[in-house]
Amino acid sequence: MNMVICPDCKMRVIPKADGSCPSCGAKLKGRARAAAPARVAPAADRRQPVATRPRARRKVLHYGEVLGRAWEIIWKFKILWLFGILSSCGGNYSSSSNSYRTTSGELPPGLQEWMERFTALLKNPGFVAGLVAVALIYLAAVVFLGYVGSIGLIRGGYQAERGAKQLKFGELFKGSLPYFWRVFGMNFLVIFILLVLLIVPMICMIGAANLLYPLFCVWAFVFIVLALGVGMVLTFATPAIVIENLGISKGWKRGWDLVLDNFGAILVMTLIMFAIGLGVGIVLIAPIVVALYPAVMAIQAGSTDLSQFNTAGIIVLIYLPVYLLVNGILTAYSWSVWTLTFLRLARPVRAKASNA
Repeated sequence: MNMVICPDCKMRVIPKADGSCPSCGAKLKGRARAAAPARVAPAADRRQPVATRPRARRKVLHYGEVLGRAWEIIWKFKILWLFGILSSCGGNYSSSSNSYRTTSGELPPGLQEWMERFTALLKNPGFVAGLVAVALIYLAAVVFLGYVGSIGLIRGGYQAERGAKQLKFGELFKGSLPYFWRVFGMNFLVIFILLVLLIVPMICMIGAANLLYPLFCVWAFVFIVLALGVGMVLTFATPAIVIENLGISKGWKRGWDLVLDNFGAILVMTLIMFAIGLGVGIVLIAPIVVALYPAVMAIQAGSTDLSQFNTAGIIVLIYLPVYLLVNGILTAYSWSVWTLTFLRLARPVRAKASNA
């Protein structure tokens, strides 16, 4: 039955079986008029929904729980310490050199003789070519072991969190190889772009360094902030590639979205890990500084006695295994913290998860 307009109550109604209005009860037969069809806006006038990235519900990150759980994992699965040592091989270490003037203006005789021999060897093309080859092989080995170690730490932390009873070095190492090129490629591209953004403006400002010095300071500040932000994204893009088996672009986007949705929580965790790393780093480097201090002071005083150098070298060599072990434990703990942070904050995705 068609819809009509009641002449009494002016309502659009469907008449009852006896022909009366269901609203007011008035007789509609012969009195009602057909209701006009509802106007539908033309297709051109309809607003199309705008596709936007859904905002994730912010999750609460319990920092103490994550830090404590990460320590439990690396203490229970001490094989991760070895992967931490491998991962620390690929770390970037900054060193500062100080120049000291001696009263005599010369190095001790032993060092002076060694420097002269080394300078003479540099004139031999064969020696230089061999030195370059050894340096390239060493660099390739360091990069490979560093990234494989980091991937192994992520996989080990993920498996431990899923309830693994045992972690084997061979299984973790072999299982980390398929992710190497993706993780290395992402880091290489990001570092290359950052270097271009740093070097090109510096070259452009060389000609007018005095005039553009304020602008360079502003750009340096912006670059530092940009590099820190990129580092945060890389920290979460790497677990995304390993745990969720994503490609480079999707892994980067995953890390970007995660940092964007949880920036406050990630920033706090970053500051916590920076404080932990700074404290442990100072404790680690202190014995080396103490061992080298007498030798440095001997050079500054113009001493020609090599006993201070020999003693410092022996102490550093004895301390080196301890340094590598503690630094490896710190690296394993750091990656365990970031892996757990990723698992706590990450949203489920439809991508095929890896069998990490």
